[in-house]
Amino acid sequence: MNGTYESMDQSLKEKFEKVCRTYDLVGIAGHNKMLPHGIIVTEWGNSIIRLHELCQPYLDELRQERGPAFWNNFSQLYAESVKTWTPHSGKSVDSPT
Repeated sequence: MNGTYESMDQSLKEKFEKVCRTYDLVGIAGHNKMLPHGIIVTEWGNSIIRLHELCQPYLDELRQERGPAFWNNFSQLYAESVKTWTPHSGKSVDSPT
């Protein structure tokens, strides 16, 4: 994906925003113990990593406009997923065998 957030067509912009908004809400729920945090990373770690890396340039651009904490819970999930996700096993390094 090339270009800037502002240069995206509206349909693509809405898709990126939906991904970021959804994972940000999942991060909020996990951090507030509304969802089991370990399960989020174990079950969705691969998706969190892939999608955050795809969205990173647009997150950076939006944060310049809206502030550094914008959709930060998504980025926290990403950081935790990178530390614990093991792609070969499909499990978090913290999960039981």
